[in-house]
Amino acid sequence: MRIGFILGAGVSIPAGMPDTSELTTRALHVDNYTLRTSGAFLKALPGLPGAVGWETKRERLKSFLNLVRVQCHSYFASEKTNARDVNYEDLFFAANQLDEHLSAEYENPAMEPFAQLLADQPEIAGREQLKEIASLTCDYIQDVVAIELGIGCGPQPLGHLRCLIDAARDPSFKGCDVFTLNHDLLIESTLVHEGIKFVDGFGPPDKDVAWWQPTVFNYKSRRYFLKLHGSVNWLQYDGRLAKSLGSDSEHAHTADGKMLPIPDRSAKVLLGTFNKIRDYFMRPYFDLMATFRRQMEKIDSVIVSGYSFRDKGVNAVLSQWMRAVARRKILILHANGEQCVAEARGAIRNLWHTFGGGRMRIHSEYLNDCAWRELVKDYHLYESVPE
Repeated sequence: MRIGFILGAGVSIPAGMPDTSELTTRALHVDNYTLRTSGAFLKALPGLPGAVGWETKRERLKSFLNLVRVQCHSYFASEKTNARDVNYEDLFFAANQLDEHLSAEYENPAMEPFAQLLADQPEIAGREQLKEIASLTCDYIQDVVAIELGIGCGPQPLGHLRCLIDAARDPSFKGCDVFTLNHDLLIESTLVHEGIKFVDGFGPPDKDVAWWQPTVFNYKSRRYFLKLHGSVNWLQYDGRLAKSLGSDSEHAHTADGKMLPIPDRSAKVLLGTFNKIRDYFMRPYFDLMATFRRQMEKIDSVIVSGYSFRDKGVNAVLSQWMRAVARRKILILHANGEQCVAEARGAIRNLWHTFGGGRMRIHSEYLNDCAWRELVKDYHLYESVPE
């Protein structure tokens, strides 16, 4: 038997990582960041000048974010079955749609009234300026998320992941795979600290970096660790993807002493909502999703924690996996599990309607409060459900 974990941002909160609400609040405080000449954003520091024209762009960026937030809020407030707060993923998705519509990258006639509404605002003043600020907003949100989730992500032992560590070491299973939507480094830092080896899509260390090498997914391993939405330490050097291993990514060297160029604008992290489905066809996400699907076919039980079931691509894989073979099980670790399922997207609600209480169960504690041996005993994870 093989087990798998699907983990979301909730598992990082006990370690002090900001949650979605806090990241949204930080992103809306534009004055806390500054635009560099390179096009990347940094934390604003006293005496650190921004790029030429940043003061003007900053005011437009603030106005644009507020206008889009108001529009999104109005929509979500009208949704009787899905009323919720606007978050940074919603803002990114709206900005991304506008940018692609205005640049004719994707034809979307339904987007035109929204584009016209914003272009007519005095703070925006025209379509060309709207296109520029929509594109800048996407870069800004992506950088803010990478900055805020990259703070304090050095290697450290994290006791709240003991359940995961014990599962990864459990010799009773053929393997344990971890699929995470997190961008931070907390899980892999813990795995490395505990001496637990895994395949993650990168080759061996080349001094300060490890290069993306998806052929490693062909290797047999007891553990695959897939960051389906990228990571704060995934950078591109002249378009070539690498995992940064050092503390100074702008002065990285390879094992032969060669100094790498300054990395491209931002970390490789996948943001937004429904745009993610399309972006799953782009590398490295295509390789990650293909491996996710492949590994899921080998797994008998999936443990889910910290994930709100909002990603339609991941949900589709989980739903198809569950329905395909009668022995498979899902265990959700959540203190308010029934509410979590009730607020999930339709595919997961349908799974619960069909399998809830049987092959799909809720354990009313979060991952950090769980003991692996007790979960195995209470939910018979060593046992297959007869086909």
